[in-house]
Order: sequence, then structure tokens, then C-alpha cells
Amino acid sequence: MTGRVYFRILGPLRVGVRDRNVELEDGRARLVLAALLLEALESDRPVPADALVRTVWDGETPVSARTQ
Repeated sequence: MTGRVYFRILGPLRVGVRDRNVELEDGRARLVLAALLLEALESDRPVPADALVRTVWDGETPVSARTQ
């Protein structure tokens, strides 16, 4: 696939490809994407898995969090 991909993080999180919006489901994947995008803005470095786990579960982390 070629074409422009965009991410909008001010207001509701939005993703698009070739001027078409991509529907994002609510849930963990959306939180992970938001965390990765925000980290890319700040430091452009890989995000440690532990940081993503803290972001997604914010408190009671299941034992299987890192594998999910």
C-alpha cells in the first residue's frame, strides 16, 4: 500500500490513509497507538513494554499483560 498516512492526536484519536479515515475500535490497541504516537513526538525512541503496560492498565495489571 502506498499513500499518505496521517495521525491526529488533538481531540479524538484519528488515523487515515489516502484521505480516508480508518475506524479505530475502543480498547487496548487504541491506547497503545496513542502512547506510541505521543512518545514519538517527545523523544522518537522505542517505548519500553513496561511503559505501555502501565499506560494500558493504569493500576491492576494482569500477569499476562506483557504477552497481550
